[in-house]
Amino acid sequence: MGKTQKTRKSFILRLVVYAAITGVLVGATIAVFMTAARIVISFVFGAHKAADTPLAVVCLIMLSIMCCFAMAVLQTLCPAAKGSGIPLAEGFARGMLGAKWLSSAAGLAAGSLLAFLGGLPLGSEGPSIGIGGMLGDGIGRLTKRPAPFRRYLITGGASAGLATAFNAPLTGIAFAVEETHRRFSPDILLSALTAVTAAVVTAQAIFYGFGQIA
Repeated sequence: MGKTQKTRKSFILRLVVYAAITGVLVGATIAVFMTAARIVISFVFGAHKAADTPLAVVCLIMLSIMCCFAMAVLQTLCPAAKGSGIPLAEGFARGMLGAKWLSSAAGLAAGSLLAFLGGLPLGSEGPSIGIGGMLGDGIGRLTKRPAPFRRYLITGGASAGLATAFNAPLTGIAFAVEETHRRFSPDILLSALTAVTAAVVTAQAIFYGFGQIA
């Protein structure tokens, strides 16, 4: 076996291992995030339904104002938490953007929950993609992987976040090729496939533990 083949096999093995670790972390994180989002949204719907007095309506309005203020402060401290997580993950995967992965992931999660609490009709899929991508970058940085390798993990993490949020593994894999990089590569496909599989299995186990159906 030539040196090039050995190097290639070693790279593939490392990619699979790190992508699987990324998938497990993303699956667990997004499962908890989705569970928290469902609790918050259920609370808000219940509060609005029960608000049958002027005082209760005023309290809901004040709650929304407080959430908006908190989101403004959060986005000032963490600019990466602004908007959807999809452009953030794509920018990271293509090497066009840079930010602190942990604060970005936490900011996206906190900002989304604040938005839900304030009664804003936002989905959790976009933030899930951004959180997944940031966690992939975090795995790469903590293990001191080079930038090109980290981009594969970012792609895998973002795909895993989407797959977990929608419970749609094939959609997550397609997202890596069609949206994140807009080109086909065996390494991109392998990273996404591994991360998505690990994430979906992990998330389903957690959802089952919470007594939920994803």
